[in-house]
Amino acid sequence: MVKRILMILFAVTLALSLTACGSSSNNDNANTETSEDANLSSAGNEDSSSSGTDFQKNMAQTQVSFTYPCESEDGYYFVGSNGYVYYIDKATESTTILCGKPECSHNDEDCNAYAGTALTCYDGKLYYFSDSGSSWTQVYSMNLDGTDHTLVQTLDIDSAGDSYVGYAEPIIHRGMVYFLYSAVLYAVPLGADASEATAIYGETTEAETSGGAVISLGNEQDYTLWADQDTIYFMTNVQQTDGTWKDTLFAYDTQTDEVAQVWEVPKKSEVGEWDTTDVEVNGWYVSDGYIYFYLSGGDLWRSELSSGTIEKIKSVSAAHGYAYFSNDCIVIAESATEDYELWQSLLVYDYSGELLNEIPLDSFEDTYSEEELFISDGQLYFIWSGSATSGTENGMSFSSPTAYALYTIDLTSGELTNLHWTDVYYDSIGWATVE
Repeated sequence: MVKRILMILFAVTLALSLTACGSSSNNDNANTETSEDANLSSAGNEDSSSSGTDFQKNMAQTQVSFTYPCESEDGYYFVGSNGYVYYIDKATESTTILCGKPECSHNDEDCNAYAGTALTCYDGKLYYFSDSGSSWTQVYSMNLDGTDHTLVQTLDIDSAGDSYVGYAEPIIHRGMVYFLYSAVLYAVPLGADASEATAIYGETTEAETSGGAVISLGNEQDYTLWADQDTIYFMTNVQQTDGTWKDTLFAYDTQTDEVAQVWEVPKKSEVGEWDTTDVEVNGWYVSDGYIYFYLSGGDLWRSELSSGTIEKIKSVSAAHGYAYFSNDCIVIAESATEDYELWQSLLVYDYSGELLNEIPLDSFEDTYSEEELFISDGQLYFIWSGSATSGTENGMSFSSPTAYALYTIDLTSGELTNLHWTDVYYDSIGWATVE
């Protein structure tokens, strides 16, 4: 919850992303563990995103992230919180800013690597959503080397509308762009005019702010979008009649144009207590008709979306943590605190609940935090940040910048590798390259 609040605050100034909340599901099997045949294939082991036109589930972790990772045939891309795109070569694991301009200083929007936010790889190109003038209403493409930035389409549904109302990182899946505008979820063909957009879900009412401005409000304003085969999913925070909010998952069938609620956060009576009991889960993943989710301070679960049947995958001993999912494994970053900032160890499971590895992270100093990027080919990629220090010297206050580094952890051997990313630091202005 702390991370979610921080992300919403950050989105106002930098237009980054966040996940939503939800509600609950009835079933009679809440205390049974999954059978041994609940193996990897049940979690979508064959990742259809390799086709190049499907949503990249492996790159779309549901924790708060500043990085928007995506994948091409030859490498990985992510966005730093400075708005610049960085590239990891799969063959060499070398990492560089995505700009080949001679003598470019990489410190303004003229740099080829600048995208701002919301990056994705689709059909051989990189796409990003600009916040020029309003939130994520301009879709741009560029080549995989960062060249040829081109405006593809504008998503202004109504020039009098307010695209800042509500929050969702847009996605592209099988030729369609799915996005939020004035608290309503829309679909439009990639490259088409906004007039061709179709409203999928949501409604707005008008409310006057303290400053006198009239904006549109919906019952659910924050979404995390997801796609699997012919279904678009969106997790959103739904306010209950008692004033509380719950994680709720909806499904939009692209073949029938029907929308239905298919899941909500389970009740304490079904799964026991956890850190965010009855409010939200601590990491989730949807594939092949199932939602897989982790409850921090609790256990790993899965629920069949068509029937609502819920099964325990594995009892987990971690005091706190957050789960990161890929098409072939689940990684729980164990933490001593409920903010999940300081990882103590990684618990690696397959989808049958077998513990594949437990990786201690005692090689780091106590003053650090991590931002997970993605899991691919048995490696977890993450950014490590060393905490800034402050003090007083000769009557003057000072603070040192926060240092960042990019690492991988082999989930089989536990080997930690520094990818020697260009060193960057954060100060009051933003990220900058260390000369």
